Amino acid sequence: MMTRKHWCRSGSITTIIILLIGVLIFVWACGPRERTIEFEFHEGTDMEAVPSPDGRQIALQLWQHIWILDIDSGEARPLTNPITPPEEHWFPRWSPDGSSIVFFSLRTDAGLSVIPASGGTPAHLTEGEYDAWASWSPDGKTIVFDRLFGALWTIPAEGGTPKCITADTIQAQHPSWSPDGKWIAFSSSGHLSIIAPDGSSLKQVTKGSKDQAPSWSPDGNNLFFISERSGLPQVWTVSIEGGEPRQLTEESDVYIFAPQWMAGREVLVYTAGGKIHTLDPNTGTQDIIPFRARLTLSRKPYKHKRPKIPRPGERLPVRGIYRPVSSPDGKNIAFAALGDLWLRHEDRRVEQLTSGPADDCDPSWSPDSRSICFVSNRNGDYQVWTVSVKDLTLNQVTDIPGDANTPLWHPSGESIVFTHSSRPPLKVVSASGGVAKPIIKDFGFDVRPVGWIPDDQSLVYSKLSYDPKTYEMKTEIGRVTLDGKLLQLQVDVPGQAEFIALSPKGDTLAYVSHGELWIRPIGKDTVSQLLISGPAFFPTWSVDNQILYTSGGKLMGVDADTGETRHISLDLSYDVAPAAGSLLLRNARLLTPEPKEGLWDLYIKDGRIKSIEKSGDLSHKPDRVLDVEGRAVIPGLFDSFGAVFPRFPAEGHLYWGVTSVGGAGGPGQWLVTQQEAIRSGRRAGPRIFPACGFIVPSYVNAFPQFLRIKTQEQLERYLDHMVGLGATQVKYHARGGPWVEAATVSAAHRRGLPVQSHFILPASVAAGLDRKEHSWYYDWQGGATEKFRQDVIEIMRKAKITLDTTFIVAGYFSDLCDARFEDALSRPEISSFLPPAQIERFRKQIERKFPEATNLHWKLAQEAGKANVLAAHNAGVRVVVGTDFSNFLGFIAVHWEMELLVEAGFSPLEALRAATRDAAATLGLEEQLGIIAPGAVADLVVLEADPLEDIRNTQKIYSVIKDGIIIDRNALIKEK
Repeated sequence: MMTRKHWCRSGSITTIIILLIGVLIFVWACGPRERTIEFEFHEGTDMEAVPSPDGRQIALQLWQHIWILDIDSGEARPLTNPITPPEEHWFPRWSPDGSSIVFFSLRTDAGLSVIPASGGTPAHLTEGEYDAWASWSPDGKTIVFDRLFGALWTIPAEGGTPKCITADTIQAQHPSWSPDGKWIAFSSSGHLSIIAPDGSSLKQVTKGSKDQAPSWSPDGNNLFFISERSGLPQVWTVSIEGGEPRQLTEESDVYIFAPQWMAGREVLVYTAGGKIHTLDPNTGTQDIIPFRARLTLSRKPYKHKRPKIPRPGERLPVRGIYRPVSSPDGKNIAFAALGDLWLRHEDRRVEQLTSGPADDCDPSWSPDSRSICFVSNRNGDYQVWTVSVKDLTLNQVTDIPGDANTPLWHPSGESIVFTHSSRPPLKVVSASGGVAKPIIKDFGFDVRPVGWIPDDQSLVYSKLSYDPKTYEMKTEIGRVTLDGKLLQLQVDVPGQAEFIALSPKGDTLAYVSHGELWIRPIGKDTVSQLLISGPAFFPTWSVDNQILYTSGGKLMGVDADTGETRHISLDLSYDVAPAAGSLLLRNARLLTPEPKEGLWDLYIKDGRIKSIEKSGDLSHKPDRVLDVEGRAVIPGLFDSFGAVFPRFPAEGHLYWGVTSVGGAGGPGQWLVTQQEAIRSGRRAGPRIFPACGFIVPSYVNAFPQFLRIKTQEQLERYLDHMVGLGATQVKYHARGGPWVEAATVSAAHRRGLPVQSHFILPASVAAGLDRKEHSWYYDWQGGATEKFRQDVIEIMRKAKITLDTTFIVAGYFSDLCDARFEDALSRPEISSFLPPAQIERFRKQIERKFPEATNLHWKLAQEAGKANVLAAHNAGVRVVVGTDFSNFLGFIAVHWEMELLVEAGFSPLEALRAATRDAAATLGLEEQLGIIAPGAVADLVVLEADPLEDIRNTQKIYSVIKDGIIIDRNALIKEK
């Protein structure tokens, strides 16, 4: 029997439980909910239009959906759904009876699908290959298509075994079946040909290298096609008997899809400038078919976890642990962190081996465990150096123009092998210094030494090689003596590997693929064994059969025999550089985010703006006063899209007023070493907000910065690793994996991280994509010259997707910016921040002129980019300055980007906001960075001239202040 006391206690517990449930329900009700967005499109970027056989409907490819447009009503209904599951749908083609549509589905197992024209579930026709651009035979029994854009294949329309009909020597694309069924037209290396359906009777129709996407006239006597013969893509026609092609259009933005004949109206249909055009090829009469395509999309919100900006003097643990390696005697571990080399002793003590503002990395032990070789840019380019563990004596080993990396000491101790940016890449040099010599003339990608075979002291190395059959890279393992004699090595790594290491006994490889750590014995017919799921980075062996690696900002070890893992403690932290006392910035004219009339005094303390008062009204007694005498003051500039790799000119950014960089690319651990080196005051530079690598589909090259994804589990592990490193954003890179991109957005958002991508794919937008990189639109061929039409603007506006500029990077692939580059190299205040080899590469690039077609492409891309950012801005889309150029001239390119924004139609003030407050807003930091206000971080640039009169005046810098510290800009140049 329960007493009154028991009843009271029970009642209290029940009340508490009810209250907790109520709180949970309230939190759920008030939490992020899916947001429904209604789109209405009446223009399509990179859109294709294909009339039905009866001429009453059009199959549209619009925003990677297939739609059916009723021509009479102008209403288009979505036929396919590329959001669930995430896919891209392209190249619709009607069956001859109009009942079905075949289309290309870019999915996990990319191939052709067929769907009833009335709607329904698509049926996969081919799987596992890049099968696209299908065309039905007139009897509807067979479909021809191109595979991997390289060969023509046919398959029964009901399904079956595909058959190749073209020879390996022919690069065949864009097939189109003739009305009488006797021929298939296609493009090959830029000219048009026809071939019989059985692969016989090949006949070339046009000459040259600029013709593609053919289709047939209804009588079968002529071909219509797209060509760049006159410069820009236009619609042309030619007789199948040959002769001179005739240009039919004079448009500024024709999309590269096959023009199609429309029965009934007897006109040609093509797409250009976001519209569906018709053309009578005989009279030249043109018209436009209007359409309205409506789509409802549910977009998932999330709670953005804003990055913390450390306070001066704050102590933080080291997360950027780069390339750890165990000593041959097994007692110590060397690694790079904070831009220096460090030693973890057997008793867990941590000792600093090198110091200074240079970047020291890639350590490797001498055989006697007394010295370490490494690479450093302390004298300009990255060279090989050694340091004595006992007395810390430094010795420069190489002096070669260009950059060295991944040195490996020879078992004799007499020489060091390394990879170099010059060709051939694999070289050897005496450990005491001297002339480096090439070992082999192997020009593979990412050639790296991985270990030694003890019996003959031969070198094992890895490289990435291109497989023309799969259009992908494959890791190959080679073996060579130091005098260049190639030897056999019986081992194979499946697919690609990001990292490879050879055991001290030379009998087992450890390698990382998709973040997973595997081991494989050397020998014939051996099998790989999964050791850990990872993700693992920089695996190296120790003498006790342990493998060291890093993951999520931690140093780890795994037993190669048992698979048992352990966390290796590392007592290493750093103090954020202290503030320099209080500062009074007097008589400043403040410009952003809104200009303030009159002159103002700013009181700065502990790296923050404490107060702003009318000039002369502040009563504080600062440690230092800087009277700027009425000069314009803007917030520190923010490059929202910085590609930060080794050779990153950190000091140049600070000199030119770029106080923050969004590190959207670069190797994760190395990027964090630089972030922490700058935070701790070891190196002068901007604050870095790292992405800690690129998320990419599995097929992308296995370079260290690419985090290749094949499964959801790999993605989750990689993102946990990035969070452990302190990632502030996630970058998705490369096309070809819609599910990977959409899953990345969802998984990153669960961790509170924003995501940026080159693309705006439907499934990614639904998942909540935050930002589109680059101001140009990537079409289905990878081109970048198309202007945003109403559909893209509508998507970005309603989904609140931010747009990066990146105008200048277009000039790196063409002669477009040669004048800027030449001017930059002639100015010491710019060139002083570039290593010698990089300057030489720039000069050679300027001297080596690009082909006319390449220059035209990137000129159009930059022009399209300027039109795109203005259209987006006018529609209310947030546009931010990003360079994708941080590793080269990003520090001055930020100023160039603002200049081009003004050329595009922005006001100077709007351009300034794009490089300050709005850029900071991409990370949720618009109340701390990019503004001049009480409580904001004291990052300021004092200018000699008014940028509102001429935006180029942002380059006329009087002073730079970061974290409330006045930067000695002259000292930055002297350091270099």
